[in-house]
Amino acid sequence: MSVFSTKSIYVSKYFSVLYKGTLSVSVTVIFMNKTEQIYKEILREKVANSKDLKNISKEVLGQIDNKYLYRKYINKLLKEKKVGKVKRGLYFSIPLDHTGEKFEVDRYILSNKIKQGYALGYHSALELHGAAYSSFNSIYILIQKKDRFRLFDFQNVKYVPVINNYYNHHLKLVKYKNKNVSVTDPARTFVECLDRINLCGGWEECLKSLANLKEVKISDILEILGFYKNKTLELKTGCSLELFSKKSPYYSHIKKEELEPLRPPDDWKPVYVDRQAKSKLRKKWGLYLPEDFDELLRGI
Repeated sequence: MSVFSTKSIYVSKYFSVLYKGTLSVSVTVIFMNKTEQIYKEILREKVANSKDLKNISKEVLGQIDNKYLYRKYINKLLKEKKVGKVKRGLYFSIPLDHTGEKFEVDRYILSNKIKQGYALGYHSALELHGAAYSSFNSIYILIQKKDRFRLFDFQNVKYVPVINNYYNHHLKLVKYKNKNVSVTDPARTFVECLDRINLCGGWEECLKSLANLKEVKISDILEILGFYKNKTLELKTGCSLELFSKKSPYYSHIKKEELEPLRPPDDWKPVYVDRQAKSKLRKKWGLYLPEDFDELLRGI
């Protein structure tokens, strides 16, 4: 059987060969009304934002008046529990086999639709790279200041906007449930997690996760550090890479001489990376690190 669709019909063709070689064709035509067509399009998207709905309205209704779409069709789908609402202008589809029960929308697909063109970063990127040591109920979305949105909770997940000046540098599309989700690439994820430990769950969670992060390239690390121009961040990065090169198979390719550009200058005065933690001087890197820094990787 082959099935194809137009804007308003499904056409199914059944082929059978008779005893003298004559081909018999049976055609079944199933008409869909506009509400069903709109549901089908939202179902395909899984999560639809205002831009998606405008495109659906144009395709199905021949107009881009979202108010009419909401009033006449979206409200009906909401009442029928075929569509759920996250917030204004953001909806998710509910598969037919889940209508009538609470349906949990996928957090990563939803987060990628809140502000299109932006990426997930920090611990959320670690999760999608398959490196996170633990699962979090917060999703971090990198964004420009002019496009920021209010932090909100939905289905026990917190969606957090993080203003980042380098929102569109070193990104990667990760294939996730047949959708492309934009995240920071491994090298950028590495650097930014060390820059904002609080968005990665603290030192232990951060280090254990980064130790599992694959495909981190030194050349990319150096380029990203060039954006930040922060010597303390360079030192934290170099020190961590040195540790991982000895402890994690994913960093065995890193050579000692590659870390030399990250070393402190001769006149460098050591700084604390965490003033809340009992610290010990790592003279080579000019940093006061948590006393148990090396031991935090135990158990990975």
